[in-house]
Amino acid sequence: MNESTSKRAKRQLRGEVQRLHPLLPVYQRDCLLSRREVAARLGVCVHTIARATRAGLLPAVKFNARLVRYRPEAVEAFIGAAAVGGRTIA
Repeated sequence: MNESTSKRAKRQLRGEVQRLHPLLPVYQRDCLLSRREVAARLGVCVHTIARATRAGLLPAVKFNARLVRYRPEAVEAFIGAAAVGGRTIA
């Protein structure tokens, strides 16, 4: 299996997991997301996610300077706040 096939398979699996999200057990739903995963879900650049974190708009779990993770609930709240308040990250 080449690298592009592997990436495609991972994307398909993520899509399936997201589709089944409400049916998953709590321990699987509460997995922390990387900055790259959050950016991919929102369709933005990873730097945008970093700016939102620095601005205090998107809370993060910081293990150290390089290892930053996000709770799915925080990402959903961030999306909801942006949709309601029309906030932008500049």
